[in-house]
Amino acid sequence: MGYTSTGGPKGLGVVTDSARTVADLNQIIALLGDVGNTRVGTTAERDALPAAKLYTGLTFVNTTTGTVERYVGGGWKVILEDTGWSALALQNGWGNHSNANYQTIQHRRRNGVVAVEGTIASGTVAPGTVLFVLPAGSRPTKYIVVTIWSNGQARPIEISPSGNVVVGDTALSSARTDIAFTFLADQ
Repeated sequence: MGYTSTGGPKGLGVVTDSARTVADLNQIIALLGDVGNTRVGTTAERDALPAAKLYTGLTFVNTTTGTVERYVGGGWKVILEDTGWSALALQNGWGNHSNANYQTIQHRRRNGVVAVEGTIASGTVAPGTVLFVLPAGSRPTKYIVVTIWSNGQARPIEISPSGNVVVGDTALSSARTDIAFTFLADQ
């Protein structure tokens, strides 16, 4: 029994009828690590995969980015991700609400959906004022207007493709503004 590294399905090797050697057995063990549609490793390890081992449907768990990716149409597409919650830097005098019972302003991207939530206070309330900027990868592809609550009143805010989140055409209350919205990220 022997093993050749090419000629099998999905670019994998095949076992042959030649004499058994330790090297053949080691290659068979390596083949077992390749069986299935899922690989695990860093971005560098993913990028170093030889073209003969890439096929549509191959799944890669990326330990560098924390994502699960699938090889489709000659490239890698993220199919599962979760950035976890991250704080957002408030601008123009805005800060997190002083009451510790309110959520601080934060965002996360999970499987292509961005969520933003928190309660802010004490900033510039005029229309057009930037509240905070969403990081790259967590921005919409087009302008979005969402409704938030500001001191018990529904108010619009706008999210731009550049990531700016700004007061809409109606001023906010500096006493308390509750923000909670989701949208599809710019993928």
